[in-house]
Amino acid sequence: LTTVTMKTSRGETKTKDVRIAPMGRTYDAITWKSDDIGDYTLTVSIPKHADETIADNNSQTAPIAIREERLKVLVVESYPRWEYRYLRNALQPTEYDRLGILHYECKYVSTAQYGSVNVSDYDIICIVNCADPDASMWSSLLKFAQSGGSVFVTLGGSFDLKSESWWTSDSQRVLPALPVVPIAFRDSPGYLRIEQGHPITHRFEADTDSRTALFTIPFYWCWSLEAHNESSTLMRFEGPKSYPAMVERHVGEGRCLLFASSVDYIRNGGADWNEMAAEWIFVDFAEQVASYLSGANDQRHNFTVGETVEVRVPASQRFSDYLVARPKFRQTSGTLEPDQTSVVVEDAKQIGSYQLRPGGNSDGFQYAFAM
Repeated sequence: LTTVTMKTSRGETKTKDVRIAPMGRTYDAITWKSDDIGDYTLTVSIPKHADETIADNNSQTAPIAIREERLKVLVVESYPRWEYRYLRNALQPTEYDRLGILHYECKYVSTAQYGSVNVSDYDIICIVNCADPDASMWSSLLKFAQSGGSVFVTLGGSFDLKSESWWTSDSQRVLPALPVVPIAFRDSPGYLRIEQGHPITHRFEADTDSRTALFTIPFYWCWSLEAHNESSTLMRFEGPKSYPAMVERHVGEGRCLLFASSVDYIRNGGADWNEMAAEWIFVDFAEQVASYLSGANDQRHNFTVGETVEVRVPASQRFSDYLVARPKFRQTSGTLEPDQTSVVVEDAKQIGSYQLRPGGNSDGFQYAFAM
């Protein structure tokens, strides 16, 4: 048993007693809640053991940024089967709710309720195993993606998807691939493998533990796909045969991702398709997908003097007028046109810190960068 200590750059300290297995790996967590937004550096350390000869790796330091941004996610399912709860809890764990931390603001609606929702209020729309989406929903999703929104589609969990509802003119304009038939890995399971480097897969390529955890999850069923010629395959199921697992397509200013298996672990549902939602790595997987779709992975915060800065504004946080706070207490203003999804700053020619925020009474969105 040892004491793990976490210290912040602002002088806060948290400790936790953890039993670390010899010659192995131990997983645990320390809960810490920041009292303020801003940039922090966290250092986690353990004391040197009496028999330890090398203590260089007994501490790790990582920078993090605390922001007020809350990404809004709409989860759509045919009817309440609890499948959406797995995705919702991965993005916004109940522990976060208990601590008052709202990272993702998730709302569930059925396909029947979808038409009454103002989709422009959301950054990401998740279509979770919808059996019979109507043509108007695909038209709405197409407009949502073209204007800069992001769509995440999952197909597994049941076998009752009606192909005629998925093969419409607008679905073919927004989806990276269309479902054909469910495929069983009969002789042995299929396993996820990375097809190409991508912001979603970087985490799993760089971290051995995460990669091993994701790559050892067995998949028993998936949907075969007919991919659009503008789509790209990010991951595959490799087993007795190989099938696309995750495919992507850029639609206008937005993105659409499709995952060809389930994201739940319900008996007689997603549990028959794979075991991913029962593993800890599912939380990491969902976070990487959501971060990419929201554009969080796109944003840089450090630039060279004179370089053009392009800031993508999430769909649910759009504004018309904005202010840019500049070095030496200068401030300039600008306008984001309705058909634009990014603010472009071309005249940042002084060394120092800058901050972009909405003008007027708008709030919620903030973006800081430095030259």
